[in-house]
This record gives sequence, C-alpha cells and structure tokens, in this order.
Amino acid sequence: MGSDSPEKRELDTSVMERADTFVADTRAQSEHNGELKAYAGHVPPFEVLELGRVIASGQGPRTSSDQITVCDLTGTGVQDTAIAGFALKKLVA
Repeated sequence: MGSDSPEKRELDTSVMERADTFVADTRAQSEHNGELKAYAGHVPPFEVLELGRVIASGQGPRTSSDQITVCDLTGTGVQDTAIAGFALKKLVA
C-alpha cells in the first residue's frame, strides 16, 4: 500500500495493449493517478470495470483462461483499511 501520484506509471504500454479487461478501484481515480491516464481523451482497447461492481456481481471478468485482466488499484481509504486488517489477521493467526 502506498500513495499514487499523477506521474506514476507501473506498467509498460504493451501490457495494457494485450489486456482484455482492466479493473480499477474507481475509474476516475485510475484516470488521474493510475494506468488509465495513458488513455486520456481516447477509448482504451479493453473493457474497463470497477472492482466494487466486479465483487458485487459475484463473477470474475474473464470468460476464458486465455483472457488477460489487468488490475490497477490506486487505493481508497476503505479498501486500504480492509487490506491492512486482512494482512494483520493473517500475521497474527
């Protein structure tokens, strides 16, 4: 966990171009502080989903094993707290 910034890019464009689906915690945040900012003003060549909707649907975004899903979590307070709590429970258990 850590802070993201508008200058950050973690993935090479070739990774993004091969993706079938892109999952972000929030699309707007990824467009500002994450990998989606590379597509500002353009339609990305993959489907963009938000993590909350993926979880709520109960289904993963992949429909076959050869599909590639990229997940870019730029972090939300609730999400970071849940991850920290999960990690702490695993550590203490």
